[in-house]
Amino acid sequence: MSGLLSTAATARRATDWAVAGWFVPVANLWMPLRVAGDIVRGSEPHVGEVRRSEGQLLVFFWWLCFLGAQVCYVLGTIHRGHGGPDIGMPRLTDAPDFVGWETGDRLTGVAYALLVPAGILALMLVKRVREAQATARGTRPDTPPPPLP
Repeated sequence: MSGLLSTAATARRATDWAVAGWFVPVANLWMPLRVAGDIVRGSEPHVGEVRRSEGQLLVFFWWLCFLGAQVCYVLGTIHRGHGGPDIGMPRLTDAPDFVGWETGDRLTGVAYALLVPAGILALMLVKRVREAQATARGTRPDTPPPPLP
């Protein structure tokens, strides 16, 4: 069981930032990625630092899709004018509102479309970590826990 997380520092960051990393402004742009990467690295101790594992690639592409969706959503909101002078962000064009709404809706649609592969990759990542940790414990991943006394 000691192979589940590689170092105390990795475990510490994983427990402290696993939830908080999503809510701290600016840190939420990279902390969930780092925590997920640490969990995968700790779950797959046989993979060297030189070569990336499939789990680490899953983390990278999951975060790429998720962050891309967030960027497209913010740009779409700004383009529609919701982010206009009320929050100090300039409108991107001086076109009539319907043009801004159309472009903003397209960007928002791209954001929602990117969330689909992000969700699928997140599920694949959770399954991979669960299987790797079960293998490290010497159990099968689909084995139910023992009943409580």
